[in-house]
Amino acid sequence: MGKVFKAIAFDLDGTLINTEPFYRRVMALVVKQEFDYDLTKEEYDQHYFGKTTRQGVSDVMNVIWGHPPTTAEVEAIVIKVIEQASKLRQSVSASIFPGAVELLDWCRSHQVPTAVVTNASRRAVETNRDWYRWDELIARADNFVSYSDVGEPKPAPDVYLKAAELLGVAPGELLVVEDTLQGIASGKAAGATTALVNGPMRTGADYHFATIRELSKQLPSLF
Repeated sequence: MGKVFKAIAFDLDGTLINTEPFYRRVMALVVKQEFDYDLTKEEYDQHYFGKTTRQGVSDVMNVIWGHPPTTAEVEAIVIKVIEQASKLRQSVSASIFPGAVELLDWCRSHQVPTAVVTNASRRAVETNRDWYRWDELIARADNFVSYSDVGEPKPAPDVYLKAAELLGVAPGELLVVEDTLQGIASGKAAGATTALVNGPMRTGADYHFATIRELSKQLPSLF
């Protein structure tokens, strides 16, 4: 590999913490309740995965109805999704991917600046700190960036441009670790080098690793 980076930015959901099965279940429950429609995993992955709640809800409704919903119609379903997620969090937890904590600890011990970046709103993550394992996971990073801090969500480059700014590096010196097409596109648009974990190979990422633990084995050669 050989290339040396000066900082690293990790996506949160699906990269460091395994939340996607939870959100897939939430969306399937809401879609069944509101539209009597059975949302498949393939449809979720194509139209919701890696997007903000509003983006994903709009795209899923477009698939079900065959035409784009209005803003008001999207907002009504977003409220249902938030309510369902709040209920389900009482009985369903999210697990940290094996190797994620150790990877963040390695970065800190080797003085590699880190950021955790998400397409979730800051309010959603901070309101559910325990569920997102803030103290165990996010607090280990030097910075936390939400799309709501910058305005435009992924695949726009804003979140990773902000991460680079906070980490004190040029975007070209930043390694972005993601698990979705949206995230990889965001990192690339920011001018960063991208690494895919836990996801499909055909994403256009510069590096591919089956798991976050596999990435951690290569960190000494990347930094």
